[in-house]
Amino acid sequence: MKVALLTDGIYPFIMGGMQVHSYYLAKYLSQKKIYVDVYHYYDEDNTEYDLLRKKFHEDIDSSYVKLKLIKYPRKHSYPGHYLYERYNYSRNVYQQMISEYKYDYIYIQGFSGWYLLKHRMDKSVLNGLNFHGYEMFQRAPGVITWLKMQMLKYAVVYNINRADTVFSFGGHISGILKKLRVEDSKIIEIPNAIEDKWLNYFLKPVQKVKRFVFVGRYERRKGIEELTEAIHNLKSTLPFEFHFVGPIPQDKMIKREGVIYHGLVMDQSNVKSIIKDCDVLVCPSYSEGMPNVILEAMSSGLAIIATDVGAVSKMVSAENGWLLRENNWRILKDAIEKAIYSDVRTLEGMKRNSIQKIKNDFLWENAIDQLIENVKQKLKITMSLV
Repeated sequence: MKVALLTDGIYPFIMGGMQVHSYYLAKYLSQKKIYVDVYHYYDEDNTEYDLLRKKFHEDIDSSYVKLKLIKYPRKHSYPGHYLYERYNYSRNVYQQMISEYKYDYIYIQGFSGWYLLKHRMDKSVLNGLNFHGYEMFQRAPGVITWLKMQMLKYAVVYNINRADTVFSFGGHISGILKKLRVEDSKIIEIPNAIEDKWLNYFLKPVQKVKRFVFVGRYERRKGIEELTEAIHNLKSTLPFEFHFVGPIPQDKMIKREGVIYHGLVMDQSNVKSIIKDCDVLVCPSYSEGMPNVILEAMSSGLAIIATDVGAVSKMVSAENGWLLRENNWRILKDAIEKAIYSDVRTLEGMKRNSIQKIKNDFLWENAIDQLIENVKQKLKITMSLV
C-alpha cells in the first residue's frame, strides 16, 4: 500500500500537536511496511533543513518514507491571512502530488488537502481528513478568540463535506461532527497515541507535599488565567508545589513560595524528568483535541486534572483524576485541593491507573493497527462498488 500524507508541517521541522501526530503516523505506517510520501513545508530561510531531515530519519526508514518539501506561500498580516495562506499552500501540495505516482490512500491533516478536495478529479483514490480538535466549534475564552474562530468555521465545514472519511479522536469531537451533520458511516474514531518508551514503571512515592505541573505555552484558551487565580486563592498553609513548563510571560507569573517556572525547555528528556517528578498534571483548557501533554503525563504516572473538552473524557475519569465540567477558577481550585488532601494510597492508585489506561488504549502500535484496518475496510467497500 502507498499512502500520501498531506501535512500542515511535520515534526521536527515544525513544532505542534498536529505536526507530532503526522510524524508518528509516518513512523508507524512505515513499520508496517507501508510506503508513505510526506508532503510538508519548512521555513526556507532556516539553514538547518538537512540537519532536521537527518533527525527525522533517525527512527524512520527512508526506504519507506519520502519527504516532499513544499513551498509555503508568502506570509501576510491582514485579517484572514491564515486561511488564504493555507489554501495556497494546499494548492502547492496538490500541484506536486498529481505529478507523483498513484496512491492507494490520502491522509489529510488540517487544511493541507483543501485544494485537492475542491478540485478532485480522481475519486477512485480514497481520502481521510483530520482536523484534530475542532477548537473553532468549542467554547471560546473571550470575544476576540470567538471572532477568530468564526472565520475558520466555514472553511472547515467545506473541507469535511468533501472528504470521503473524517477522523475523530472520540468524545466531544465526534459530537461536534454529528452536529455538523456528518454521517456516522463517514466518521472513523481513532485516538491519539504515544510511544511505549514513555511508560514509567518506577513511580516516585507520593510525598506529603503534592507536586502539580502545567506544560504548555501561554495561550488564552489554555486557561492559565483561571489556573493562576485558583493558585492565588489556595491557602498558604497547604503542602504543595506547582511547576510551570513553557514560555510564560513575566507579568503573568505568580509570586508565591512553591510556584516554580522552568521556562521553555527544549530538551524532551528534561521535560520528561520534570513531569515524572510530579504527581498531578493540570490541563484547564477551554478547548482541546486529544492533548499530547495528557498522554505524556499519564504515561509518566501522573493523575490528571482537566476540563471536559475535546476528547479529554476518553483519557480522564474518576479512576485517574478529576474531569471538570467547565473552566472556572473555583472549580479548578476545588479539584487542586482534593488532590492535595488525597491520601497517599488513593493518589498512587490514580497514578497507576493512568499508566494502565495508556497501555490498554493509547499506544501507537494499537492506534496504527486501527487505522490500517479501517482504511483497508473502506478500500474494500469502494472496490466492491466499482
